[in-house]
Amino acid sequence: MILKINGETFTLWRAFDSEGHELDIFLQKRKNKKAAIRFLSRLLGEHPAPVLLSQIN
Repeated sequence: MILKINGETFTLWRAFDSEGHELDIFLQKRKNKKAAIRFLSRLLGEHPAPVLLSQIN
C-alpha cells in the first residue's frame, strides 16, 4: 500500500494471520525488495509453520 505522509510517499507492508489479526507492519521510504523479504522472513521465523490436519491423523 502506498501512503502519503506530510507530502512524502511511503510504502506500507502489513502481515496478517489466517484469522485476520495483524502480525506486524513495516513502513519504508521507497520500495526495497530485499528489506521486504527480510521483513517477511523474520515473521516466518517468529511464528510456527502451519500444520495440515491430514498430518496430525
